[in-house]
Amino acid sequence: MAPMAVRERGATAVCASVFLVALAIRLIAARELWQLPLVRTPKLDSAEYLSWARRLAAGDFSWPVVSQHGPGYPLFLAAWLAIGSGSPPFAIAVQAVVGALTATLVAAIARDSFGDGAALAAGLVYVLYAPAIYVDVALLSEGLLLFLLTLALLLLGRAENLWRGPFRPVSAALKGPPHFVIASAGVALGCAILVRPTAVVVASACAMWLLVQRSRNAAAILVVTCAVVIAPAVAKNWSVSRTLSLQGYGGLNVYIGNSPQQSGRPTFRLGGAWDALNAEPSRAGITDPAAQDRYYLRKTLSEIRRQPIAYLRLLAAKLVWLVQAEEIRDSHSFYFFADRGRSGLDRNRSAESLALQRRRHRHRSASLSGERIV
Repeated sequence: MAPMAVRERGATAVCASVFLVALAIRLIAARELWQLPLVRTPKLDSAEYLSWARRLAAGDFSWPVVSQHGPGYPLFLAAWLAIGSGSPPFAIAVQAVVGALTATLVAAIARDSFGDGAALAAGLVYVLYAPAIYVDVALLSEGLLLFLLTLALLLLGRAENLWRGPFRPVSAALKGPPHFVIASAGVALGCAILVRPTAVVVASACAMWLLVQRSRNAAAILVVTCAVVIAPAVAKNWSVSRTLSLQGYGGLNVYIGNSPQQSGRPTFRLGGAWDALNAEPSRAGITDPAAQDRYYLRKTLSEIRRQPIAYLRLLAAKLVWLVQAEEIRDSHSFYFFADRGRSGLDRNRSAESLALQRRRHRHRSASLSGERIV
C-alpha cells in the first residue's frame, strides 16, 4: 500500500476516533443533565432561545423590535424542533453531534499543521473539556458558534495549503480552487455572526490576515460571502427597528465589559443593581433602543476618559482572565453543571479544574478566616 494511502487511513482513523468518543461523552452528559429540573425548565438565555425557536417552528416569523440574541441559533433550534416534533431532547442530541464534529474539526486543524499525534491530543483535549461538553449540549448558542468558527478556521487553513502546494493527505476531501474554499469560510463566518454578532471580530481578523498574507481579492471574497449571508437578517432588522445591529443591548454589554468602574465580567445579576443600570436611559427620557445603545457607549467612553489608568488595569485583568484556567461565570456556572454530571461531565474534568477547585476552596477558607478575625 502506498505511503500516502497509509497516512490517509491513519488520519481518518484519528478523526473518526475523536468524533465517536466526543459523541458518546456528549450524549451521556445530555442524558444526565436533562434529569435536572433547571435544565428541563430553561431559564434566562435558554428560555429566550427556546421561546423564539418554538415560535419559528410553529410558523411565526415575526421579528422582535429588540432582539436579545442573534437569529442564527433560534433558526437552527427551530429546524430541529420542527423535525423532532417539538422535542428539546431531540434538538440537544443533534447539538451533541455538532459538538462531536467540532472536536473532529479541532483534530483536523492540528493534523494539517502538526500530524496525527497532535491531532489526537488536540481532539481529546476538546473532547474532555467539561465547559465545552456543557455548551455543546445546552440550549445555548455557544456550541453552534464554536462549530462554525472552527470550520471557518479549518477552511482558511486548507486554502493556505492550496496556495502553498499539494494538499496534505487529510485535506484531500477539500480539493478545489483556493477562492472557493475561502468563499466557504466566508459562509461559515457569516453564519457565526448570525449566531453571535460578536463573531464579526473574528471575521474581521480573518479578512485582515488574507489581505496581508495573500491578496485584496481573497479578502474581498471572504467579506462579500460573509455579507451575503448576514444581509437578509440585517435588512429585516432595519425594517423593524431601524438599526443595523443584529442583537440588542449591545451598548449595555459594552458598558458592563469596559467600564473602569466595573470588573469587566458579567457580574450584574437580575435584581436591584441590574434594574437600576438597565433603567438609566429611560430615566433620562431615552426610549428608542438604538439611542439607548448610544447612551451606554457615551457613558463608557466618558468613564474611560476620566479614569484611563483604571481602564488599563481593567484591560490587564481581562487579559489574565482570558488565559487563566477558570471559565468566567455568566448567567450560569459551567462548574455547577459539571458537579452534577455523574459521568459525562464530572469524570472528564481535567486536573487543572480539580486544582482550580482546591484553589477556590483555599481562597474561601482564607476569606472566612479573615472575617472571623475582623
